[in-house]
Amino acid sequence: LRIQNRDYQEQIDERIQEILKLKVIAGDAVHCLHSTRNEQADVMSESERLRRLVAQRRELLQQLTKEVQKTRRECEETKVESLKLKKRSEDYKVPPVMTYITTNAELYELTKKLESWQRKLHISELAVKSQQQKELRLRRELAQFTTAASPVRGRHDDTWGREQQARPSRVQQRRPAGED
Repeated sequence: LRIQNRDYQEQIDERIQEILKLKVIAGDAVHCLHSTRNEQADVMSESERLRRLVAQRRELLQQLTKEVQKTRRECEETKVESLKLKKRSEDYKVPPVMTYITTNAELYELTKKLESWQRKLHISELAVKSQQQKELRLRRELAQFTTAASPVRGRHDDTWGREQQARPSRVQQRRPAGED
């Protein structure tokens, strides 16, 4: 029994040693599994960050491509406009200096004449207005004189005087401005 017990005890010890070795191996495997999972999580987060970065860069690339195309179009339009302006400047011929001077002198003289005629017109308008006021005053005096000199005063005389005061006579309408 002792021998048997010793043999069983040796077998138990061997089995315990094997179990301990297996526990160590299992612990190492679990540790390796955890570290691999952590590395995998890090790699996944880095992969996601890189995907977002690539998407941002693609979007930026599209915007820059659009801007480059727009800039090229504007550059072409500017070149065309520049060529047009260059051609216009080549086709433009400056008149002689004397032509410019005589044109400016004529413009100055015409401006002076215009101002003079405008002053004359204003004076004539004032004279016409003054004459119209004098005529109206004389008509009123005439109307008063005829009504005062008439032996019979009637309603017809009063209305005639008022009508004549309200509207200008045909002679007054036909008379040119400035004529007295």
